[in-house]
Amino acid sequence: MVCEKILVAIDGSKHSSRVIEYCGKQFSGMSDLSLTLFHVLPNLPTRFWDDGHILTKKEKDARQEVVDKWLENRKLATSRCSAMR
Repeated sequence: MVCEKILVAIDGSKHSSRVIEYCGKQFSGMSDLSLTLFHVLPNLPTRFWDDGHILTKKEKDARQEVVDKWLENRKLATSRCSAMR
């Protein structure tokens, strides 16, 4: 038996949801298939990337706070653009 593997990048967009739905319909019932969903944060600024060392809990918490604020601002900007259409 050959085990097939598929990696699907998702970003929370409508297109990502459609890809997941497609994979579910197309590959359901295949017991030898491994489907991995990889959540991508598009356009994540480099200041949020790993600094090349294992972060302490304090560093992780501080980083997460900045990322959460950035995501919230991005979400607000996206909703404003959608409202203008």
